[in-house]
Amino acid sequence: MSRIVTRLSLGFCALALCAFATACGTEEQAVETTTATLSENPSAPVVAGPSPRPTSDTTQAQPTDDRECGTTSGPDGALRVLITDGTVSCEEAMALAAQYGPMIATGRDQMVDGWECGPSDDAGVLAKCERDNDATTDDDDEIDFAP
Repeated sequence: MSRIVTRLSLGFCALALCAFATACGTEEQAVETTTATLSENPSAPVVAGPSPRPTSDTTQAQPTDDRECGTTSGPDGALRVLITDGTVSCEEAMALAAQYGPMIATGRDQMVDGWECGPSDDAGVLAKCERDNDATTDDDDEIDFAP
């Protein structure tokens, strides 16, 4: 007799659980209801959140007189090699970039083949190298390394 009572109790609990689950609905139905509610009321207030980042990289805006010579490896990926001042050729800039690129991650000033290189204070520029220009102009040669 106790077995019958136990089985009936388990059957009744299972039936009650099924009835409860059926009354609640499925996840798919809940998502559909929520989606329908959201789309039916387009004038509902919008909760403010963080603004999305712009799709274009703002650090790529460079003055028109800069010459981009290519890229070199930096501590967190490729860096653009830019001649920002002087009469340096791209060939010379890329040769310097090959030597100085692995040293950028140190974050210290370095002397590389007659160039004074180190971290840059300019916005959008990770590092730069400068040297005295022997030409008749007063401008020094400068090469920047930018993401």
